Amino acid sequence: MLRRLRHDDKVNADDETDYKTDQKFADHMQNASEASSEFAKKKTILQQRRYLPVFAVRQELLNVIRENNVVIIIGETGSGKTTQLTQYLHEDGYSRYGMIGCTQPRRVAAMSVAKRVSDEMGTHLGDEVGYAIRFEDCTSEKTVIKYMTDGILLRESLREADLDNYSAIIMDEAHERSLSTDVLFGLLRDVIILALDGVLLLLVLPIEGLAGWVDFAGVVSYTDVDLLLAVLIAVNERLVSVRRVTAAELEERLLSVRRVTAAEVEERLLSVRRVAAAELEERLLSVRRVAAAELEERLLSVRRVTAAELEERLLSVRRVAAAELEERLLSVRRVAAAELEERLLSVRRVAAAELEERLLSVRRVAAAELEERLLSVRRVAAAEVEERLVSVRRVTAAELDVLLVVCGFYVNWRANIIVFIEDTTSK
Repeated sequence: MLRRLRHDDKVNADDETDYKTDQKFADHMQNASEASSEFAKKKTILQQRRYLPVFAVRQELLNVIRENNVVIIIGETGSGKTTQLTQYLHEDGYSRYGMIGCTQPRRVAAMSVAKRVSDEMGTHLGDEVGYAIRFEDCTSEKTVIKYMTDGILLRESLREADLDNYSAIIMDEAHERSLSTDVLFGLLRDVIILALDGVLLLLVLPIEGLAGWVDFAGVVSYTDVDLLLAVLIAVNERLVSVRRVTAAELEERLLSVRRVTAAEVEERLLSVRRVAAAELEERLLSVRRVAAAELEERLLSVRRVTAAELEERLLSVRRVAAAELEERLLSVRRVAAAELEERLLSVRRVAAAELEERLLSVRRVAAAELEERLLSVRRVAAAEVEERLVSVRRVTAAELDVLLVVCGFYVNWRANIIVFIEDTTSK
């Protein structure tokens, strides 16, 4: 039952299975792989790419590829054919016209190579670099390099015979000669012949499979076998034995198809351009008129509605803002009053303590100064008093002597008066 539910989740609206919803292998390989060898630990990915033998003939390979639609590349195992050729084509601009596809005979090879190339390009697996195997499609709209099994490409050719989504197709390990590979040879031959934009086909095989490939493809000239070989094979050579067509028939058919197609295409393009230009101009005028009227009417209605809504919203916002402002002011005042009261109390306590301390210090200083001044005043007063007493004593003694003399004279004068009165009375 659980398997049935999972299968129903993968089926889209067209009753077709969408294998992009389940990417269990891609999720397992998302973590960055750690380097295992000393060379990989000491060198960066860019340095590792430049150490590969294929890097020495990069420009030569690109020159040969630009001049030919079909190229056979033969090189030693580990020279960088599978991982670097797709990147060279992408860097040279082939990905602007379509995806760069690379077929692999086994699913594990397609997944591991896609993971390695995504690491070298610094992208997430499934974005610019992806893979497609049976029951799993780890690609997206941004994918420009796609690794897949030859069966996947064969199935795509059933849906789209001209493979218009691809600008270049690399058939890796072509010497293994599986059934899917042989069928693809015949299909790709027709695609290359009939394609107007020129689809590029690269056949990649190791140096060990060179002898068997020569027996299959016929006469092949090659140079520099130790590093990498780029061999041009004309389009009209016999790639497969599925369809036996001579080179003369192919050339004649190709020329006739090109002449007829070129003339018909040019004539149809001219007629289509004339009709399309007239219809387009007429439609543009009508669309502009209708669009101008509708736009003016919508603008007026939008302005009316917008003005009313804006006024209503402004009023509601003002009411809400006034209430919120009043509430916030009250809360701020309460908080400020509490804080002010608390600060005043703390300031008063501190001021009282400081004032009391200063008063005590002033009292101590004033008491000391007063005591010192009193001592000095007492000393001065004592000296002055003593001096005045001495002077008073001197003056008092002199005056006392005079008084005594006066008193003696007064006593004598009184006695004489009394005697005189008595004598007068007696007489």
